[in-house]
Amino acid sequence: KSDLEIVPLESTIVIHSAASTNLFSGPGAEQDILENNQIGTYNIINAVKGCERFIFISTAFCCGIQEDEIPDEFSQISTFNFRNPYEQAKQVVEQQIKKLHETEEFPYQILRPSIVSGRLYDTGLYATPKFDVFYGWAKFFWKMKEMANKQGIRIHANLTGTLNIIPVDYFVKVSLNAMEDNSIQELNIVDHTPSNSVSVLSTILETVGITNFTMVDKMPSDLNQIEKMYYRSVSPALTPYIASNNAKYDASRAKSLHSMDQANVRQHIPELIGFALEQNFVEGY
Repeated sequence: KSDLEIVPLESTIVIHSAASTNLFSGPGAEQDILENNQIGTYNIINAVKGCERFIFISTAFCCGIQEDEIPDEFSQISTFNFRNPYEQAKQVVEQQIKKLHETEEFPYQILRPSIVSGRLYDTGLYATPKFDVFYGWAKFFWKMKEMANKQGIRIHANLTGTLNIIPVDYFVKVSLNAMEDNSIQELNIVDHTPSNSVSVLSTILETVGITNFTMVDKMPSDLNQIEKMYYRSVSPALTPYIASNNAKYDASRAKSLHSMDQANVRQHIPELIGFALEQNFVEGY
């Protein structure tokens, strides 16, 4: 709300991680992102300007599609080719935070996770309270598996591409360590060795019971019924990621902030999706 009033103590550290993960494009998505991710964040910032530090949970994808290695400091990037309003709004907010730091000495830290999965380190393995992004992709096929297996489906993807997915508990552990280092203002928290997209997507499909599928490097033209449904519904949000070029991040600093071996997300896709199946994809376990 624009009239939000918070009087934080000077020692208060504010962590802002709430956001809509609407990855679609179009007027409806733009309005959703504007109201929740952009204006909503501005209202919170204005309400907590007296805090010790404002920690903004952004996204590693708010640099858009990049050909070169992606550094932690996005100010080094000259051109942003966004996939959707979600990425663009996150970048706009980041720039606004940096301007506030320059003009009003607003203390900040920006942490950027890639795609977040369920736990792979701590008790309650594979758990997550929210089934969006690749979980939402899995849910579509879980609900439509009878039709998909009968008709067959061709899925447009970059056959040599990768998906950068990190477990939520890995993100938390690295974030907590980063928060103790005042020298870190921007940090990409990503998988050091992202998984092959086709391997991840194929395993997801097999886990939810889809057997009649093919990965193709071009959008099919002669669509059957299930393909029409797929390319009209969930594909507009996810295909810009699974069909785009690989994103290469400099993950050295995030890697230095933890001592554990990074979990192999690809290896645990059956268990991660299996947890969602146990919950019938109902959020808020």
